[in-house]
Amino acid sequence: MPDETITAENEQITADADFVRESSGASIASTESMGRSARAVVLFELIEGPTSARAIGDGTSLSTGQASQALSDLENRDIVELLVPEDDADGSIFGVLPRGEKAAVNLEK
Repeated sequence: MPDETITAENEQITADADFVRESSGASIASTESMGRSARAVVLFELIEGPTSARAIGDGTSLSTGQASQALSDLENRDIVELLVPEDDADGSIFGVLPRGEKAAVNLEK
């Protein structure tokens, strides 16, 4: 039984990493040319600490809209979570979940 649980978890981590690695649209060509999808750029920004779409847009090659879409995709997959609603002037603040940390480690391999 423990081997089955480990296998299932490894399959989930690999599936999450593949999802993060995938392109979410043609509009991120500049990011893909650097070797990372918008989702991967956003995930690695969140590994550094909680942040907003606006801050990601200001600090990377992504637009705020691309970062926001990637955050939404990742949140729907339970890889990141909303920590602070849009009450803040900087916008909604997101943080990475343990599942996202595992996916990021898998992406680094």
